[in-house]
Amino acid sequence: MNMEKTFRLLLASVFCCAVSLQTMAYDYETRHEIAVGVGSSAISQSSGSLSNMTAIPIEAMLSSIFSGGTHAAYTTYENKSKVVPISVEYFYHPSSWFGFGGILAFNSVKQDIVSVDNRNGGGSTREVVGDAKKTNFAVMPAVKFDWLRKKHFGMYSKVAAGVTFQSEKQNSNGKKLIDQNKVNFGCQVSAIGLEGGWPFVRAFLELGAGEQGYACFGVRAKF
Repeated sequence: MNMEKTFRLLLASVFCCAVSLQTMAYDYETRHEIAVGVGSSAISQSSGSLSNMTAIPIEAMLSSIFSGGTHAAYTTYENKSKVVPISVEYFYHPSSWFGFGGILAFNSVKQDIVSVDNRNGGGSTREVVGDAKKTNFAVMPAVKFDWLRKKHFGMYSKVAAGVTFQSEKQNSNGKKLIDQNKVNFGCQVSAIGLEGGWPFVRAFLELGAGEQGYACFGVRAKF
């Protein structure tokens, strides 16, 4: 074997070795990742009793009795507004396909308390007399499965389960009606996750359900 062939073989070996080392460095040295995401409605914002306000006692019957049946007044909730789920997560990867860590997620729901006065002769009046607000803060251990892990693109799924700390406050005309705290079950199941960009900084999109929302997108850093 002449010197030229030897040099080409050595160069090819070095190139293959460099490619292998780069792959190993990406797959195994980037063991940590931190992500910040924004999602659509969380379960605690949109599912039955978790998002509904604690009802203020209905006053229609009493108001009708004391007014001699001339009018019946009651309270209801209107003009719902939401702060979409905002989340932060961390995962540690002992291998290229599996990671474990945790997720912190926050959201809130706010509504006006409206007094409705229906008069016996017809017609009604509506007046905003207060506000009601629920905030939810979830703490969830999580695991992540990387189905595809490339230099600029990845696919994965993740599952998280923990607790959601819920605070509810209702006020009307300067008076505190309800001030209570609850602890509920919280979870997140992201069946499909896609990420793309640079090896160490990527945008991501997830589809699933839970405290991060039915869809969640954001930025992830790997190191």
